[in-house]
Amino acid sequence: LLLAIVIAGANAQRGPRQCFLPPEQGPCRGYIPSFYFDRSSGNCLPFIYGGCRGNANRFRSAQECRRVCG
Repeated sequence: LLLAIVIAGANAQRGPRQCFLPPEQGPCRGYIPSFYFDRSSGNCLPFIYGGCRGNANRFRSAQECRRVCG
């Protein structure tokens, strides 16, 4: 049972580190529809990027998000 939990935990962390960052709109006031990978659901979800700063968990399309993060 413990081994199964360890393996499940390791599988949950697969993928590039950027995929595990929280979505970050950034301080600017632009309105750029984007997608981020939500690790709790395992899905790529929409959010609005402000146009500056933010982080690497930001993609122009859901397809790109899925390609990078799964």
